[in-house]
Amino acid sequence: MTTTAVRRVPHGRYRFAQAARMEWIKLRSLRSTWWALPGGIAAPTLGQPGVLRAVVLSGAGYCLIGLLGLGLGAIIRHTPAAIAVLVGGVYVVAQMVAAFAPAIMPYLPIAIVANSLGVVQPVPIEGQLHFLSPWAGLGMLCLYPAVTLGVGAWLLARRDA
Repeated sequence: MTTTAVRRVPHGRYRFAQAARMEWIKLRSLRSTWWALPGGIAAPTLGQPGVLRAVVLSGAGYCLIGLLGLGLGAIIRHTPAAIAVLVGGVYVVAQMVAAFAPAIMPYLPIAIVANSLGVVQPVPIEGQLHFLSPWAGLGMLCLYPAVTLGVGAWLLARRDA
């Protein structure tokens, strides 16, 4: 480590002024998004029907996608490759599959999180896809990590036994 790095951040800790400046920058960026929102739209509260469920299931959905990555890591046994397969499969390939085979879209992990778990009340549009209900979406999303973790555990026991 160079002497300039030691002087800038002593012992790997931030000083109070540096931490306060970073928090001020985060607050300013948050305020800029508030001003960009249209006026007259009231923010939902957790007491409204479906809002608490949407908040909790959205977090659970991303946790399940993380467990999917853990299962892929156990299967592939190479960290960068597992990360690439997770990100590429969940985010990139899912969009391409949805473009070429829209009937599969309601069953893709990121679509389940965005359209089934994270909405308070889905609005069906005539002629559009109908996504899974929140609890069916959660069940479908639980299958993906269960399968990858099961296969990963089986392969890990077989390879390292």
